[in-house]
Amino acid sequence: AVPDLQLDHATDRRQRRRRVGVSPPTPELLETLQRLKRSADADSDESAAYTTDCGTAPHRRQSSLISGADDTGSVYYGVPQLASPLAPNSRLLSAPDLARLRKASRQSMLSDAGGSSAAGRVDKKLAAQRAVRLDYQFASSSARHSLQKLGQRSLSQLEDLAQIGHSEQGTNYKRSYVSLYSPLHPLFMVLKLFGVFHTRQKGGRAAPKFTNSYIYSGLVLLAAWFNALRFFFVYDWGQEKFDSLLFFKLTQHAIYIQTAVATSVMFRASGKFPRFFKACHEFMGKRHNLAYRFALSRRTKITVAVGALVMVLELATYLSWVARADSGFLRVFMRPYTLVVPWTQASRGILTCLEFIFSAFSAAAWVYPALLFCSFTWIFEREFRYLAHRLRLACTNDYIFVGDIEKFRAESWRISRLVTKLDDLFNFYVFVLFLTDVLSVCLILYNLVVGQYPHDGSAVQAWFWLLSALVRLFGVTISAAKVNQAACSPLNIIQDMNLRDYAVNPAKISQLMIFLNKLTIGNIGFTAWNLFTLSRTSTLTIAAMILSYTLLFVKLGASYGQDDRLRAQTIATPTVATTYGLRLGNSTDYWTLSTAHWAT
Repeated sequence: AVPDLQLDHATDRRQRRRRVGVSPPTPELLETLQRLKRSADADSDESAAYTTDCGTAPHRRQSSLISGADDTGSVYYGVPQLASPLAPNSRLLSAPDLARLRKASRQSMLSDAGGSSAAGRVDKKLAAQRAVRLDYQFASSSARHSLQKLGQRSLSQLEDLAQIGHSEQGTNYKRSYVSLYSPLHPLFMVLKLFGVFHTRQKGGRAAPKFTNSYIYSGLVLLAAWFNALRFFFVYDWGQEKFDSLLFFKLTQHAIYIQTAVATSVMFRASGKFPRFFKACHEFMGKRHNLAYRFALSRRTKITVAVGALVMVLELATYLSWVARADSGFLRVFMRPYTLVVPWTQASRGILTCLEFIFSAFSAAAWVYPALLFCSFTWIFEREFRYLAHRLRLACTNDYIFVGDIEKFRAESWRISRLVTKLDDLFNFYVFVLFLTDVLSVCLILYNLVVGQYPHDGSAVQAWFWLLSALVRLFGVTISAAKVNQAACSPLNIIQDMNLRDYAVNPAKISQLMIFLNKLTIGNIGFTAWNLFTLSRTSTLTIAAMILSYTLLFVKLGASYGQDDRLRAQTIATPTVATTYGLRLGNSTDYWTLSTAHWAT
């Protein structure tokens, strides 16, 4: 209807002083209104362009197929959906006659407002404001229509409409409503705090020079590898034996190597995360359901808290070990510093503080990359589960498929590509994690079953390392195995489909066989350096490896157990009784007495 210009007057007194008449509408205006009315009536019988996933599952299965003309590009084309009552009328918004209607309305208002010279200025001002308002409405309709022509009814349209004129989405698309970086932001901030993660972008663009976080992360990387390489000086080359002391050194060295590798992998992955998040952003923009992002945000906060707790426990066990360690024992583990600096109480305190700082950064690199990997695996597990759920909804109660199998196959392929992109960043870390954690668990179990530990502080630290290694090892394996299981879950749905009463052309059969073959192979998911795909059988394989190598170490240690350097041995003489091991007093050099004992 034509808007009433009488409503725009300021007061009733001004309306009583003069009466502004409205000129009769022109034939062109009436023709335009009739054309728009017929267009709106024709669109009322069509389905809405914007659909949502509301409603119960049985109602969606039994409902008719609702899809707009532009929905053929959507992955859920052919799947029963409910039309939203607030869906915009795309044909009405895209009508080019709105421009002529706006122009005619403005001319009519300007002609009607020129009745008197006194009120003409006020009416011209009101007419100008109305014209600006109509211009904005027309511009918004045109922009909305230009987005709808792409056939993407998703949250990315709402984002573009809300941020007209803002082309930058920020580093890693952190300003986007559908970005995965936003819910994972607390975890990335902790990684950035300890130098395990860095950004080389500013405002979504590549930085012209090295950023501060890049330089800081590079220094942490060099320090991590220095700490791993300097541990080679701890070994007594040519004098080591197959005993508990050697296993204790190997366990701590394996942890340092793992933290150095984790820092290196995250340093490399930080430069490639923007492309990964861009691929996720392009994929998530086509999604209809992103409700799990809120659950991901809560899980990330819990993950950060759990990681902080593990770090505190790691540092507490380290302080317990340092406080109870013998001076000579600690001096060996501080090599090569003690080869250059005289070993005094002051140097011991300084080196202990330095090693404590190294332990804090090592604990962060030991914990948080694994937690980040598990968070990503949870995301892709939900994506595959949601795909299987949509595939089940595309079948009737009699398991007759009524959707487009090619759309689901393409959807599974896109998710698999994202998994492959992430696997290229983490597969070497997962491989090193398997090697070091399996080795650490076997060595610690040997010392706990057969061997010895120098004192209670070392035993507490060993128990903490054992539990942490087992939880992280099986946590990473099980989370990656869930992705593989969820990716292959549509296989059962396809096998249950009733194709006997459903006419399927040969092209559809070919698409179905390709999809079925990909799911049957079962190599979708994360790998260990592209050697094997992590699945449910990987968990049993790792458990068997730990048991086998532990029994092997125990069998070999039965022959060398009598010469264990950490076992308390007492030699009685008529005048003196000397206790060897870490129970010696601080005034006695442990390594001198133990060497004399070995020579005897």
